Amino acid sequence: MRTCNASDLIVAINAVNASGGTVNLRRGCTYTLTSPDNDSNALPVIVNTVTINGNGDTIERAATAPKFRIFEVAAPADFTLNNLTVRNGYIGNLGGSVGGGIRVASGRLTTNHTRITGSIADIAGGGVYLDNSSVGRFKATTIDGNIAAGFGGGLYLESSATATLTSSSVNGNRTTAGDGGGLYLEPSATVKLTRCSVTGNTSTLAIGGGIANEGGAVIANRTRITNNTAVQGGGIFNTGGTGFTLISSPVIGNTASGSGAVGGGIYSGGPLKLNSSPVENNTATGTNARGGGIFNGGTATLRKSRVVRNRALGTGAQGGGIFNGGTVTLIASSVAANIPNQCAPPGSVPGCRRRG
Repeated sequence: MRTCNASDLIVAINAVNASGGTVNLRRGCTYTLTSPDNDSNALPVIVNTVTINGNGDTIERAATAPKFRIFEVAAPADFTLNNLTVRNGYIGNLGGSVGGGIRVASGRLTTNHTRITGSIADIAGGGVYLDNSSVGRFKATTIDGNIAAGFGGGLYLESSATATLTSSSVNGNRTTAGDGGGLYLEPSATVKLTRCSVTGNTSTLAIGGGIANEGGAVIANRTRITNNTAVQGGGIFNTGGTGFTLISSPVIGNTASGSGAVGGGIYSGGPLKLNSSPVENNTATGTNARGGGIFNGGTATLRKSRVVRNRALGTGAQGGGIFNGGTVTLIASSVAANIPNQCAPPGSVPGCRRRG
């Protein structure tokens, strides 16, 4: 493209959308969108194999524009974004209130060296919403500063959707009244994170500040889950489904706060596996807070994963390291230096003592 004009961008996408093709953007442009092209979308709905190659470009909704998302991807489309920023989408009732930045309706989305930021959804998926059976592949991508009123401030996965994040970050997203400040999974959804960060996300009034897995499957490998906040499961909320597996993935500095605060680092009511993944310096704070590091109501196995320097604070608080209402197996894992105690109730976690 030779211009930075939003109308020319629409023309270029329409030109390749019917049969597939590539749009190459002019270096360093900002395409500011002031009105929807169709229904609730700023740009033509992607219906084919389409690639947009940026050169540090930004595609954004104008601050004074009506509510609309930036992109929608419809089946069987395969849509790729390279080296650009998608910013300030805002989706309301007209677009189903999901997918403020991007909605993938049973298609495929790939992003490389891309940022999805500052977008809002009145219900779910502030940054990105993946419908049933959709596939999202995010490489060297930042999903940050997005908001959902309900679920999945950064990224939302419906049932059977799949997302793979590699060398990417989900940071500083939030929900204002629902679950999964960073990421939210419905039953049967799947997320795999490799060399990622999930940091500084907030579920303001509910569960899963970093990640809320409600019946799906999450595998985090060499991924940091840090400084997230919720009422239950400050870093991670996990229940049902295949469960949550952490491999060389620290859970550090997360907070569960408020009435009913449990699981500063992790709340798990389903299968949970930690391999070489420390749980450190997390906090559950409030009256009768439970599980500064981990609150477990399912089946948890910790292998070479220390639980140290976590805190349960407030009147009646218990289980600074682990509060267990299910089954916990410790394998070469230390539980130490937690406040007010290592594990609760007493005797509920076999081998809960300092290990060398």
